[in-house]
Amino acid sequence: MMLTRTFLLLVFKGRWQSWATTECQSDQTAHLQVSNVDALETREASPSCFLSDFNSGVCGPDKCTQCAPTGGVVIPSTSQRFPGGSLTCSGAGGSNGQPAQTSCVFSNTWPSSDNHYEFWSSKDHLSCGRVACSQFNLKNPGAVCCNGLDACKRSTFEFNGVNKCGFADVCCQGQRHCEDSIFTGVRNMVCGNGCRNVTATMTGNLVVAGNGVAEFATFTFKGGPGTSHCARLSGGLPFQLTSSTLTFEGGNAQLRCNGGSYTACGGTKVKVAPGTCLHVVCGDQDETSNPNLRCNGFKLEPLIPDNLGFSCYCTGSTGCNWIGNIRVGLGLSDETLCKRTTAQDPNPCGSDICPGQSPCCLKDETLLPRVNQAPKEWQDCSGCDCDVAPDGTIISDTESGATVVGDPHLRTLDGRHYTLMQQGNFLLWGFSGKDLEVPVETSQKKLPVDFEVFTHYAGHAAFTKGLMLVDKSTTQKQALEVTAKDCLWRHWDSSAWFPVESVMLNLTSADGSRFGAFQLSNSKGGQKKIELWLQEKGNLRSLAQLWVSCRAGHQLSAKIKMSARGEDLRFVRGELAPGRLSLATGVSPRESALQTQTDPEFALADWASLGGSPDATSYFKAVDTEGSATSFNKCSEEDKKEYVAMCEKHLGDSTDELYQQVMDDCVFDFCLGAGETSAELAAEILHTQ
Repeated sequence: MMLTRTFLLLVFKGRWQSWATTECQSDQTAHLQVSNVDALETREASPSCFLSDFNSGVCGPDKCTQCAPTGGVVIPSTSQRFPGGSLTCSGAGGSNGQPAQTSCVFSNTWPSSDNHYEFWSSKDHLSCGRVACSQFNLKNPGAVCCNGLDACKRSTFEFNGVNKCGFADVCCQGQRHCEDSIFTGVRNMVCGNGCRNVTATMTGNLVVAGNGVAEFATFTFKGGPGTSHCARLSGGLPFQLTSSTLTFEGGNAQLRCNGGSYTACGGTKVKVAPGTCLHVVCGDQDETSNPNLRCNGFKLEPLIPDNLGFSCYCTGSTGCNWIGNIRVGLGLSDETLCKRTTAQDPNPCGSDICPGQSPCCLKDETLLPRVNQAPKEWQDCSGCDCDVAPDGTIISDTESGATVVGDPHLRTLDGRHYTLMQQGNFLLWGFSGKDLEVPVETSQKKLPVDFEVFTHYAGHAAFTKGLMLVDKSTTQKQALEVTAKDCLWRHWDSSAWFPVESVMLNLTSADGSRFGAFQLSNSKGGQKKIELWLQEKGNLRSLAQLWVSCRAGHQLSAKIKMSARGEDLRFVRGELAPGRLSLATGVSPRESALQTQTDPEFALADWASLGGSPDATSYFKAVDTEGSATSFNKCSEEDKKEYVAMCEKHLGDSTDELYQQVMDDCVFDFCLGAGETSAELAAEILHTQ
């Protein structure tokens, strides 16, 4: 039986604008003219938008414009990280009657979020300059930095959760930036002089600075017991966070409106979920008046109607008068729901909630917009660099490679993790589409490489029972195979299968020219290791390494690592391939346990037709079970505690996210009766270097 986990992710509101669209065609060139009531811009945009334009990581004015992706499209198209770890989109003009020259813009005025680009790696961040990244939908960035007039407007940005480097942050700097846009999965966010009508779902903290910032906005803070959220105004400027809606869905929260001035948090509505402790600061503890009308017209209501299972407090003199309005509105006899703080207990929800963690893109908070201070540059996107050296080069990834472990839990080459819910034969990993230059006498000829790794999963509590590596580049097939029947490796040698302990198999074309090799050997950890080599320019280079751990009569587990050459990844296909948009992003490691896959696109015919041995084919038929599992045995909490201890015996202990995912998988397998064998194999694969 199998569950899927992910190892290893519009309703626009606000001021409607009038748009005039003029289309004309000449030499297949279309022009779109856009104008709005704010006189934001008038532009004639180039229709040039080629997928390869993104690969350099730089889109200048009038490049990457009028884009129209269908569905989800991964960038860069090389299936590797952007040079320097970011995509930078810049623009010019857009004010004083000058036409806007922009980049990273879709052709549709209000693009559907179904059509979007997706970063290949969440370690890369997006940096948008003046008038850039408007009408632009993006998933899986590590951070989004919008710096300049009209940047990041009418767009959607979806994070897949905090990435390895801890970022999922947003910084919006400049006039009218981030307006009418939707941000989901954000950790921390700063809005300065913009964010009107913005919608953001976040897990961390919010800073609002500038005049008239975040009006008519919607912010939702996700959390639970033990989490904290700080939403605060900064700079002493007026009209901040007015007529906006904030929702707190758990944890300890503090809304500090006293950082703004006139009508700060005026007309703001706050919704509070059960179990939340909310502290609203509308002024100082000892103030006797509220001349700036902070929290004027403030409203508070339960997120779930009639469920008052939350705590609410307010600091400030007449700024807290909204407490009485809530009491009357909810029909309460006294102020038992929301109370005023006291000098003895000034921070009833916690004293360490604010200021909270800052976004990676906030260079210096003292530079944020504030009263009587000229505008300063407070944003620095280099703080969001993830695994990027000072000279801009990408530091080699330290991830542990793609794996298949246990019932089978798969982790792709870009870190997406799931549990397969289907038995049968599957393409685990394939490498094809790359042509090698093979020497032929005095010339060269192209030979298309085609390597494939197949696996067989068996039973309702399906574990990996067999694996085969095949070279299908030529008619002279070379193959290596192992099954959990006896864990003995076999090699196909032109006409028959032979047992083998270690071997170097040269891969040759029909005329005898070598183009690669498979090298089977014993690794330091006791697993079998297969090195996959390609011959280029007269030299062998490593393409990938495959490790296999096996227990006779039980199961096997495997890990595959690719070489540091990122361009190879775009030729990878199969279950472990990067960029599989069918696998969910935007979930936490624990939430990924709730997801399932059946991988029909990688399901294959019987083992023999794939080139497998008769012995393996017979073994798989014997261990397969009829039907597909649709349920699984649930463990009691007591069982889980016991299984955690047994898994720790083999896996050790760590706070690393990858370790936690493997631990969850290990406990899951114990619940299915896998026993310690599964834990042993998981540990071997986890610690393989």
